[in-house]
Amino acid sequence: MKIKYLLCVLVMLCVTQASFAQIKSQQECFYDGQFSSSNIDMPSEMYPDQKGEVRVTLRNVGTCTWNPRDIELRVTIKKGPSGSPIQRDELLPSSSETLYPPTTLAGESNTVRYGIEAPYYLGSYELEFVLMFKGQKFGEFGVTKTVKIVPKNKKNKMKKTLIFLITSLFTVGVLHAQWPSNVTTVESKSNDSVIVSGDLAKGVLMEDLSWAANSSNACFPATQNLKFRGNHVLYATSIPPRSILTISVTPTDANGDLSIYGYMMGNNEYRVVPNLPSCISCEADHKWDRPWKGKVQTSERKIEFQNPTQNTYNIVIGVAAPKDVITGQFNLKIKLKS
Repeated sequence: MKIKYLLCVLVMLCVTQASFAQIKSQQECFYDGQFSSSNIDMPSEMYPDQKGEVRVTLRNVGTCTWNPRDIELRVTIKKGPSGSPIQRDELLPSSSETLYPPTTLAGESNTVRYGIEAPYYLGSYELEFVLMFKGQKFGEFGVTKTVKIVPKNKKNKMKKTLIFLITSLFTVGVLHAQWPSNVTTVESKSNDSVIVSGDLAKGVLMEDLSWAANSSNACFPATQNLKFRGNHVLYATSIPPRSILTISVTPTDANGDLSIYGYMMGNNEYRVVPNLPSCISCEADHKWDRPWKGKVQTSERKIEFQNPTQNTYNIVIGVAAPKDVITGQFNLKIKLKS
């Protein structure tokens, strides 16, 4: 009996020691990954809507095994054509696709693949690739790759320009015919800027600002109404298919305080505030209530509209001032990128 008891004790000690060693081994291993831009195989140039594939070769230089769903390769657009971070689905893995490398032992390499489609807007896009272990970054940081979106060919470019000119001429003719006399029409120019001089003295007060806080417009909250209680000067323009329209206003007096708003609607709609029950989108910019860390606000106010569709839309622009301000000259700038 004593011999059997001693044998049982020895077996239990061996099992316990083996289990402890396994846990200890897991705790002692570490995760590390290695790759560089030369390990990222993707097109350096693409034309709009072109499809392609990205292949990233990753090497496990840690001591832990990479198991699927523990390790993820995350891709973001660090810089768009404007130089700022943006979110575009075309150059990133689809929302339903997470890039999990296959099981990779220490010292081994594996390749992750995903499909891309080039965006319509031309320019350079800088993609950043980061390895994640359960939501935490590890391995190489700041690995980037740049792809440039270029015109498919001159013929297509000329065709798009011709379509734009025809659309613009038709739209401008309709614009001048439909807008009321208190709205000044402005014709935008493809890949160019148009500057119009204006004066608050030519505008009127707008007592009813309820349209702005209406959830169907969501232009600016009622708490900001005092910044729009002065005179309003209205303009109208249009945004052609697959274009970006940037609108800014700057007072001629550097100490001037202006606000700007704009709303987009169908190309056969000509609603003018305060008669605005709804719109496709509405944007506004005004003086900040408090400073923002790392940012400086000048006297310029700016809004932007994007139109990725094949349709043309009308846009109304309003330049306004704070309560009791009814005079003041300014320059309105409309920049169209198509």
